[in-house]
Amino acid sequence: MHDVPHGEPFEGEVSALARGLAVLRCVAASDEATTLKEISEGTAIPKPTASRLVGTLLTAGLLRRMPGTERYALGPGIMTLSHAYLAKLDIRAEARVHMRAFAEASGVTVHLGTRDRLEIVLLETVRPLSAALVMRIGVGDRLGLATSASGRAYLAALPACDRDRLIETLRISMESRWPAVAPQLEQAIAQYRETGYVASHGEWHPDVNAIAAPLIMPDGEIYSVNCGGPAFKLPPETLASEVAPRLLACVQAIVADTGATLPGR
Repeated sequence: MHDVPHGEPFEGEVSALARGLAVLRCVAASDEATTLKEISEGTAIPKPTASRLVGTLLTAGLLRRMPGTERYALGPGIMTLSHAYLAKLDIRAEARVHMRAFAEASGVTVHLGTRDRLEIVLLETVRPLSAALVMRIGVGDRLGLATSASGRAYLAALPACDRDRLIETLRISMESRWPAVAPQLEQAIAQYRETGYVASHGEWHPDVNAIAAPLIMPDGEIYSVNCGGPAFKLPPETLASEVAPRLLACVQAIVADTGATLPGR
């Protein structure tokens, strides 16, 4: 089971709804179908309450019980909601053509993502047709907000007060891991101010190097355009000298087509 990030509470939050969403996130984060006990432990929701929530989500089609077991997985209703959301997300269509050109020119996999609590969720992925070795993560996968290039780009794009509040939530959430991550995150934000992009050299995964740059859509939503790959193929100097200029050009092209803006540096 993965740890499920809870994020910061919102004023006026409905407790029952928040707990139901926590159950869905817990099930979604698991590599395998989950038991009621695992759901209860993963969400810190008492087992009787978790049982009632699971029953409601089963009725709504958002969860399904695996045949012949007492294990639960996401239901088809989730796909309906996902398709409705993605169909209305015009930035995917606008960005895809520029992501494709960038991916083919640089031989890297390119992702578009935005924040969901303490993670970046990938909304679009373009893999170069010419590359023999590419990363297999894709749409729906999640990246750590503090350790991935996408997450760091998102943080760099926030107003200072919002960024400080979110970083404090990350500090509490990451517990003993935070002292090692904090200076890397501070360095990445400084890098954005200097270059317009951020890097993650082995911090998200020891064998993966990546860079990312943010943009802000007219509705205020922040997105990250990220690219990366195996560290032996994309050492830091290659990312900085060859890939980063193409990443920034890709983001500028998306900005021009969507009316988005670049965050202040």
